[in-house]
Amino acid sequence: MLYIMKSQSNEAIYREGDLMEEFIRINLDAEKIYMKVYVNDLYLQDFYTLGRSSASNFLNQFLVKGKNIIEISIVPSEKNDDVSKENFDIQIDVEKKTGEIITTLLKEKVEIGDLELDDDNSFKYRHEFEYDGFDLKPWLVKLQPFTDEEALKFTRHVIDVVIKKDLNAFMNLKKYTTEILSTAFSVPDYKRELLDIVKECLINGELEKTEIKDHEFVFNSCLDNKVYHVYVEPDKTLDINKGIEKYDFRPRDLLLFRRINGQGGMLSLAFSIAKINGEFASFI
Repeated sequence: MLYIMKSQSNEAIYREGDLMEEFIRINLDAEKIYMKVYVNDLYLQDFYTLGRSSASNFLNQFLVKGKNIIEISIVPSEKNDDVSKENFDIQIDVEKKTGEIITTLLKEKVEIGDLELDDDNSFKYRHEFEYDGFDLKPWLVKLQPFTDEEALKFTRHVIDVVIKKDLNAFMNLKKYTTEILSTAFSVPDYKRELLDIVKECLINGELEKTEIKDHEFVFNSCLDNKVYHVYVEPDKTLDINKGIEKYDFRPRDLLLFRRINGQGGMLSLAFSIAKINGEFASFI
């Protein structure tokens, strides 16, 4: 997943929103919690908040025909290494919008008393639902497992492409992602929309940090090591990180910045890697 920062990850899709035949979206609302969200064993997002906060994300590209599984893992953080002591609750809402018709697939309030604590000191919430729209299975069957070393080598290549501002190579890294998203959201011009956004940030932006040591990369694998999600440990010495509480120094996205008269956008280098028919590429 090499995409525009979390809050803008589907900006191209939003622009074409009126053209979508159907979309599925998950809405989360929680307080004092750090959780990871997976759909069909594929990483969707992290959600971390101290005060009450909300997050929303599209699910279309993660879905398969038949049974689908949403899993939320409430995990320890540097602020709280024992989540069993927290009195948290999560509001979960999954909705399907087809034209002007909105159907609720899930609406639930989950409290700590509803969940059991796992051996890794985390709580798990799982929900299954049926879906008969977009099907990711044709891409999933092409995925092959790979190693941490291969993931690191490809990540280095991605960073090199960004530093060189090689737009064609950057978009080539996303060819499978673009194909999947175009199909999942029925937006034929998704590649063109994404190209415009990437061009603006890639050409005019700079990496927040260019010298990254191997140990600073964090790889989270899923789907039996067939997909790796990549983070970078934040550099606490950078101005952008000053003022952030110590406990909030979690692995996060590597950012490209564009600043014009104090204004600017950001391109996130949070991405997922897959090996498809022997070729490494970014994934959803």
